[in-house]
Amino acid sequence: MREHPQWLDPENPDWPGNFIVRYWDAEWQSLLFGNRKAYLDRILDAGFDGVYLDGVDAFERWSKTRESAASEMVDLVERIASYARARDKGFQVIAQNGDRLLSDPRFRAAIDGFAREDLLYGESREGNRNPRSSIIESVARMSMIAQAHKPVLVVEYPRDPALDVSLAEEINSLGFLPYLTRRELNSLASAPFDGALEPQEPSQ
Repeated sequence: MREHPQWLDPENPDWPGNFIVRYWDAEWQSLLFGNRKAYLDRILDAGFDGVYLDGVDAFERWSKTRESAASEMVDLVERIASYARARDKGFQVIAQNGDRLLSDPRFRAAIDGFAREDLLYGESREGNRNPRSSIIESVARMSMIAQAHKPVLVVEYPRDPALDVSLAEEINSLGFLPYLTRRELNSLASAPFDGALEPQEPSQ
């Protein structure tokens, strides 16, 4: 039986078929970029002009046992961005989740935009409004990217479709772009809740 590579950890119980990885491991990173078979190299060869990096918040799973987990995630995003832009100066890198990293200027400089799931609802329990303090802290961090004139996307999964209009308006009022859909991710949202709203200046 073939042994699992050292960088591979158990399957993610929330997403069957997906696995937690030690993203700082050089062997794992070689699958991402740096050779013709790597994912990023194939993306560049195919002519795409950007990547959307989901799961950047993976550092949170390691932060209790690995002091350098957050900085190593920033290192990885920096390497991905630098490698891609060496081949395509205009290559875009959008990171999703892990807004605690936005306090690091290296991270803010490396990305061209930021996306956050469950900013207002569903952080701890599906359908529940997030604590006000959590929302305020996240908005403050995300505003640093918006102030740098980089887009900030908010992805919400309202269980009640009646919330769609009010959620889109609230997100828009923060100066962010809303995308409202269902957590199964098996369909595209209908306009005008797919980011078509123009963000307003955040209210003071």
